[in-house]
Amino acid sequence: MAWYIQTILLDEDRPKARLTPETLAAYENVCAAMTAEYQKLPRDNPLWDTESVQMIKGYDIPEFEPRVVIVKRRALPLPDIISTGDGWLVSNKVRQEIERIEPGRHRFLPTALEFDTGEREIDLWSFLIIRGRVDCVALEACVNVFKRVYNPDLPDFFRYLADWSNGTTIALRRSNIEGRAIWYDYRIDRRFISDGFADFIQRENIRGWRLTTWDRPNRAIEVD
Repeated sequence: MAWYIQTILLDEDRPKARLTPETLAAYENVCAAMTAEYQKLPRDNPLWDTESVQMIKGYDIPEFEPRVVIVKRRALPLPDIISTGDGWLVSNKVRQEIERIEPGRHRFLPTALEFDTGEREIDLWSFLIIRGRVDCVALEACVNVFKRVYNPDLPDFFRYLADWSNGTTIALRRSNIEGRAIWYDYRIDRRFISDGFADFIQRENIRGWRLTTWDRPNRAIEVD
């Protein structure tokens, strides 16, 4: 089994965090350069996309500097996963678990946190760069998931659309995700995590991602 993940919306688990202007400009520059290269691909290449490159969409984004995020100080402890609006910061604890499951696959860019009080934390947080754009949806085993070909002359460029209701079932091909902790499926535009990584998140009370939508679990089944 697997789970698709979303950023939690609870205020206590979603601190106000934003990239400094210099950091945002550096990030946008590398994304723009990569986007331009990907959009040079033939339009029948399934990796061609109209969307811009992002950290959380499976691209191997290179290092950029500076990497500084400003966070509003509050009484509540920070979660282990912080959404900045431009990418996810993960604590060393989360980083170590991902690297334990998938050694060497993903990229982590150490990032400094600067609080509005003037305090600064270094060597404790990293931007998570999810590496690898995966195509693992098993459409024949899904429920309420549909294949959409945008141009009949380009049948290889398609995406999956889901209604994400209580009756929706997301099925994933086990052979495409075996051994992974976290991955991005570009066909359905979702980030998934394995059961093992989800167990860690629940066992360690890791805050920042949600594994349920309202009152139902974000479960995905695995098929051969």
